[in-house]
Amino acid sequence: MITNHTPGPWRVEPRPMLGQIAIYSDDPHGMDPKTETNLICAMHNGPVNAANAALIASAPDLLAERDRLRAVNAELVAALRGLLTVCDEELDAARTPEMPAARAALHRAEETTP
Repeated sequence: MITNHTPGPWRVEPRPMLGQIAIYSDDPHGMDPKTETNLICAMHNGPVNAANAALIASAPDLLAERDRLRAVNAELVAALRGLLTVCDEELDAARTPEMPAARAALHRAEETTP
């Protein structure tokens, strides 16, 4: 997947002299040669902003987890589709009460899979 953001990991660090907290990346490609840092953003220090900074700093990890879960979901959809196909050929769906629920789950998963 192509990303248009600074690669992670990102970290939160205080900037006490400025009364700020900042989010940095260690990615060398976007590094400012004067400060030798890669500043993602900075905000005024405070409990709400500290929580916001932690959430923002987790963005690359959350994006990676989303991509991993999409891949797992695609595998599960394919497996369930294959299983239902075999069941259609081998079993009478009327004798299998789980089949409608499985078909409904597959339909919902296919609607949300990009």
